[in-house]
Amino acid sequence: MFEAWRSFPNLEILVAGTRTLFAMKCAAARTEEDAADIRVLARELGLASSADALQLVLTYYPAGRLPVRTRLLLEELLDDRT
Repeated sequence: MFEAWRSFPNLEILVAGTRTLFAMKCAAARTEEDAADIRVLARELGLASSADALQLVLTYYPAGRLPVRTRLLLEELLDDRT
């Protein structure tokens, strides 16, 4: 989920891994702010469809906690790709 970025004697800085960041961006589903990031991360993760993407997101968030716009944004971004 999180990866160590830097460590100091009294501090460890962690960053979200690609899968975690993708799930967080999808859960937020702020259309304009997140769309480009979701596209890039989906490509990086090799996600071929909105169904694949949603399945990954559901490993981090329960379906009942996701806004409807998450599914709609994933369908718009991933299922219309050519």
